[in-house]
Amino acid sequence: MTVDQMGRLSAGPSPRLQRFSWALFDWAQQPYFTLAGAFLFKPYFSSDFVGDPIRGQALIGLAGGIGAAGVALVSPLVGASLDGGARPKRWIMTTSVIFVLCCAGLWFAQPGRLDLLPLIMAFLVIAAVSGEVLITANNAMLPHLTTPRALGRLSGSAVALGFLGGLTALILYMLAFNLPDRPLLGLDRATFEPQRFVGPYVAIWYAVFILPMLLWTPDRPTAPGKAKESLRSLLPLLRRRPAMTRFLIGRMLIGDGLSAASVFAGILAAGLFDWETAELATFALLIMTLSGVGAWITGVADDRFGPKTAVMVSVALLCVGVAGAGCVTADRLFFVIPITPPTVGDGFLATTGERLFMGLGVLIGLSAGPLQASLRSWLAKLAPQDEIGRWFGLFAFSNKATAFAAPLLIAGLTLIVKDQRVTIPVVLVFLVAGLICLRKVPEGRVEP
Repeated sequence: MTVDQMGRLSAGPSPRLQRFSWALFDWAQQPYFTLAGAFLFKPYFSSDFVGDPIRGQALIGLAGGIGAAGVALVSPLVGASLDGGARPKRWIMTTSVIFVLCCAGLWFAQPGRLDLLPLIMAFLVIAAVSGEVLITANNAMLPHLTTPRALGRLSGSAVALGFLGGLTALILYMLAFNLPDRPLLGLDRATFEPQRFVGPYVAIWYAVFILPMLLWTPDRPTAPGKAKESLRSLLPLLRRRPAMTRFLIGRMLIGDGLSAASVFAGILAAGLFDWETAELATFALLIMTLSGVGAWITGVADDRFGPKTAVMVSVALLCVGVAGAGCVTADRLFFVIPITPPTVGDGFLATTGERLFMGLGVLIGLSAGPLQASLRSWLAKLAPQDEIGRWFGLFAFSNKATAFAAPLLIAGLTLIVKDQRVTIPVVLVFLVAGLICLRKVPEGRVEP
């Protein structure tokens, strides 16, 4: 039994169960970003499915750019429809079907079957777009689940739970499908079936763990007939709320940099040090653990010191970590200091370059999780409650409006200079520009 706003007893899930079920969305979806979107499938796609790390990285950049453009087109429409009366859970249920099918379709990325390359690229693009639509609908539910003073804690806890979900999914995957003995389900290592099974694995994980949110988190009531009005009001809304517009631009630039860093970190490690699945999984485990811990701690501090402070500190630390990673190669530090490169049989983290790269991953992990959580809670405090769907739609839009720029720039520069480290200066430019843009954005709502 719960108590409604009029003080009457009513049947239904408790507020705590409602919030926990909502937070499980992050637990359900994060393995897609961790296993398929960054550390396992995309390095496999680049090095083994395509068979050329340089061309593979360029194709990943192309898919990321197309997906980002798709999100930029779709997410404002989704946000407007939410403010116009559409139920978030209806969006989530419909889009989840598309998301699950595209993730599962990654299984068909067989080595040597480059005739399937357009199909696999399409799956990557559509999964990216549908995944962001899901996030937009889920984010729009946040302000209705708790008080403004507790937004940071709920947002941070959800992000931390998401990283824990990604961590758990990764550990279970490694234990089940990447042990020296024959993996479960009889997967054939010779045809890279364990790596290809990442897609179906994250699809099944999502389909199972999204159920509590669909069952126990309340949906907002609809207000039919206002969706077109909401959509037409987007541009005047941006002009009327300049602080929100500055926030979205800053979030756009930081999101571009963070997304590029996340996507290309595993690809860069695989290319520089020849890390394989086990090494990449260890790298992912470290970053995921620290991101989750950092997000939870920052979620608590966010409510005390404010999300703006958390964001600014996190971006600064992220810049330091990314810049440091750009100064490490297999045989040199800071471009001039020679070190011994890894050789066959050395073992994992046997060389100075690998250890330093891993150490910088610690710094990146500690800043990435808090950054995601605090940006979300910052927007929830800035946005008027009756416009929350539109602003979270624009929030997703701002994350992808120019997100094609970083991947496509990395793809083009990689092909030109033949060096995967071009990722680093591109990421830094976006992060620093976003940091500068956010400096004058207020902590909370100041505009009528």
